Amino acid sequence: MSARLIQNELMDNVATDFAKLSGTLRDFTAINKIFTRSRKLIKTTIIKEMQSLPRREFTVLDAGSGGCDLALWLTAFGRKIGLKITVCCLDHDPRVVAFARERCANHADIVVRQGSVFDIESLTMPFDFIFANHLIHHLDTAEIPRLVRKFYQTARRGFLINDLHRSALAYLGFTLVAGIFFNRNFTFTDGRLSIRRGFTLAELSRILEESGLGRSVRLATAAPARIYLWCRKPVSI
Repeated sequence: MSARLIQNELMDNVATDFAKLSGTLRDFTAINKIFTRSRKLIKTTIIKEMQSLPRREFTVLDAGSGGCDLALWLTAFGRKIGLKITVCCLDHDPRVVAFARERCANHADIVVRQGSVFDIESLTMPFDFIFANHLIHHLDTAEIPRLVRKFYQTARRGFLINDLHRSALAYLGFTLVAGIFFNRNFTFTDGRLSIRRGFTLAELSRILEESGLGRSVRLATAAPARIYLWCRKPVSI
């Protein structure tokens, strides 16, 4: 745990079994509810900011969206509290995109696109907010400052990056829970790899400094094993 692991996850291998990949993507719904705190963090950052504005309609980019479970939740939650939220889900893997498009086929407020998170300017719609859940641990450390700057340049109102706080305790806790409940697909193996590819507070602080946005972005941790960046841009839209 002293340094980030450099090893690809099974789901990132184009030769992996599609049935197991699909099962892993379906597992993410439960994983995001139990482990990632994504919904809570989105509520206390992006949703809170939306509710502070006079507008009731917003656009959001879900960068590295996977199976789109968070987009499905966000659009439904928005409707519940009187907000119209349109989400563009972006993923680079054509297999994941195919799964997501089928899953979101009956949701007019969700658009699924294939592409790189480093090429988001090619997307035609403007974005009020960007969020990325469990994206940056898939990247090389040197790529992350560039991505943070791109999110800052693209999001009109702010962005949230939520990822893994690497620790032995997080690894042990996930091993115990996932070993019982998530051992049929890639979730158990890849989840443990993901934690070892995660970040310490010091590492992500250095990355943030390299991005040149240290004063504009809040870096914090949250239980269980969360580390996140939240940027609220001081602009009017």
